Amino acid sequence: MRSHHLLPVLIAAACCACHGSEGVDGDGGAGSDSDGDTDTDSDVDSDGDADSDTDPPEECDCPAGAEVEVVEDGPDVCIIEGEILEDQQWCPNNHYRLAGAVYVGDWPEGGLPVTLTIHPGTRILGHPVAMSAIAVQRGARIVAQGTPAAPIVFTSGEPIGTRSRGDWGGLMIAGYAPINGSAESHLPGAYGMYGGEDSADDSGIVSYVRFEFAGQMYAPEPMHNALTLAGVGSETTIENLHIHRCDDDGVEIFGGHARLRRILITGAGDDSFDWTYGWRGMAQFVAAQQYGDLADNGIEADNNGEDNSAEPYSDPLISNVTLVGVPDSTESDIGLLVREGTRGRIRNASVVGFNDHCLDVDDLATWDGVSDGDLSIERSVLDCPSPFGDLDPDDDPDWADLPGWFTAQDSNRVADPLLADPYETAAPDFRPQAGSPAGGAALVPDEPWFEPASDIGAVDSEDDWIAGGIAAGWIAFPQS
Repeated sequence: MRSHHLLPVLIAAACCACHGSEGVDGDGGAGSDSDGDTDTDSDVDSDGDADSDTDPPEECDCPAGAEVEVVEDGPDVCIIEGEILEDQQWCPNNHYRLAGAVYVGDWPEGGLPVTLTIHPGTRILGHPVAMSAIAVQRGARIVAQGTPAAPIVFTSGEPIGTRSRGDWGGLMIAGYAPINGSAESHLPGAYGMYGGEDSADDSGIVSYVRFEFAGQMYAPEPMHNALTLAGVGSETTIENLHIHRCDDDGVEIFGGHARLRRILITGAGDDSFDWTYGWRGMAQFVAAQQYGDLADNGIEADNNGEDNSAEPYSDPLISNVTLVGVPDSTESDIGLLVREGTRGRIRNASVVGFNDHCLDVDDLATWDGVSDGDLSIERSVLDCPSPFGDLDPDDDPDWADLPGWFTAQDSNRVADPLLADPYETAAPDFRPQAGSPAGGAALVPDEPWFEPASDIGAVDSEDDWIAGGIAAGWIAFPQS
């Protein structure tokens, strides 16, 4: 996790007019339901609400006041920058280039109930020079609801073949859910405020979305994450995402009660999945695969780096995770790093191929959570040359026993989970094969939000959602 600093630019942008049209081909037309079929009553209407009889528009004009770049033999490009202070819609007949910081709602305090709706098949292009990112302010909403066959794609604005990590910033969403350390705080990079008292705050929907080549650096060291969730509440829908080749973290969560499901993170330059500042949400079916050229930890789990005992503690409930390192690279560090006082319950995790360790638990406040029974890992399998991190006498209690604690919990094992093809980068296969200790061994938390699953890990042997995503098109692995 890195800190961020950026002074915003404020340029107002207004609402665009939308209208229906004939279908759009290419990367995915609009008007598809969650199964990729067209024109059903499960489409999202112009307000972003599901289960409506209104098909989403396939064409709309660029926002009023926005510069328009007319492209011969291609979609026009709407140049977007500054504050969005009225409801606005982006449609797949245009591309949308972020010419700088874009704020959905009023910066920096938030509170304006404005919605940015992005329709299926729309492409958003980041700018490699202009410090481009989208920051959804508190009280505002983003409704980015793609479909399997027509995902919404946030990507680099550079020509295909020349794109790389860090070509643009990322998407930040701020909400009014509680954080620790203070009642509210600033989004990394001075993008606005986050935090409050509404654990069920609703910041919108992000579903069937792919983020590519994010993680832009905007100071000597800090960088953007592909997706930052800051004080996001439990009524926000975050699911069916592919985050690919970000230069910093794939997902970083700052407090709140966000819930995430079916998240694939490939080739993150830093940590794949990161939480801090009191996150108390849920996650299920999280898969992360590192690449050998640049990587850090699979999961980096923190409470608060400045005050490890800050309350409310980070205390998420997580089930069905697969973390894949790179055994023949020095870039792949720790699979599951648990530190700085975090609590949490992790179930059904498969961790393989990390060079330092599969699992490391650091800091006195974290071990206090172990002692109190507030931190647990169950039904999980570790397979690394060194499964466990070394204890540090300066940071860990003398009674700490990481291997003993792990193996004493329900059905944990140090063993090869026999995943089908976890290191393949073009079409990874994380399913447990015949004879795997992960097969049929899952025990999903007894909480209504969680979906059934039979196997340990992010992908069930009977339901390979990643293969389905590749076939449908919402999961893809461009290298440049």
